[in-house]
Order: sequence, then structure tokens, then C-alpha cells
Amino acid sequence: MANQSSKGAARWLSTLLVLFPVTASGQRSEGLDAFARPSVLGHRNARLIEAVSKAVQGATLKLREPQCNQVFSDFRDGEGRTLQQNLQDRGQTGKSFLLWLIFYNGDSEGICRESKTVAATNPGARIIHVCPNQFILARSATPGYAAALIIHEELHALGLKENPPTSREITLGVISRCGQ
Repeated sequence: MANQSSKGAARWLSTLLVLFPVTASGQRSEGLDAFARPSVLGHRNARLIEAVSKAVQGATLKLREPQCNQVFSDFRDGEGRTLQQNLQDRGQTGKSFLLWLIFYNGDSEGICRESKTVAATNPGARIIHVCPNQFILARSATPGYAAALIIHEELHALGLKENPPTSREITLGVISRCGQ
């Protein structure tokens, strides 16, 4: 029984290392860059996985630009710290932190029943809940907008709360710095 458990744990760990490669210091590898495929947990949906992957790639490309990275200095967490300070405390960049996030298919969650919700997360949470129908539609209609929404959710993962600023103000802030 213990041997079976050890094999299962080893398989689980190797799967995590494939999904979340890290350097010796424990940081996510920057070498994955724009071609990293983020994990999308939950009910398997190939179209959602593809849409999220492309949007994350687009967001990663945007975060290569210094102007886009200014968005982390534009917003503050609940304690008044800039999100850039939160990144620095973690020893991460906007790009490396983005690649650390986990996406979850939120098709069975109440938040996805609202047609205007595309993705959501709680301030400070690593998991981004993605609404399949809305996200796939947003990504196919305007790929740059979907990438901006990914960065929007990254800001929440770094501690940004809403109301204020409103969800719309956050997205417009991202678009003004990173484009659409």
C-alpha cells in the first residue's frame, strides 16, 4: 500500500513539475515565456484551454513592454501597497507571476451564470475562475481584450480589491497601459 502511495505521489509531483516548472530558487522559469501553456483545471474543455492559453500568451507578450508593467504601480492592495511592491516582495515580475497562476473552468459556478462575467478571482488568490462560454467568445472576438482581462485578474491575484476601483476602471487601466 505504501509503495502504491509513493508511486502515486511521485507521479503527482512529476505532473506538477511539468505544469509548473521552477528554477533552483523556487521561481517559475522565465524560459517558458510566451509559449507556456497554463494549466486549466476542472471540467476539461479543449476550446477553453486553447482560449486561455492564447490569452495568457498575449498577456505575456504585453508584459514584455515596460509601459504595460506600469499597471502594477497604478493599483494598490487593501493595505495601500502598490502591486509592484507585492511583486518585488515575492521576487517576481509581472510576467513570472502571471505564469504562476492557475486557471479553473468555472462552468458549474454561479459567477458564470451571469453573462457579463468572463473571469473572476478573490484578492490574493492564485486560482482564476474562467467562464468558458464568455471567455471563448471574448477571446475569439477580440484577442487583445482577452489578454487584458488576464492581466486584470492577475492584479486581483496580487491583492487588488474591487469597488473601488470598479471592474471597468481596472480593465480600462490595463488597456491604457498594455493596449487591447
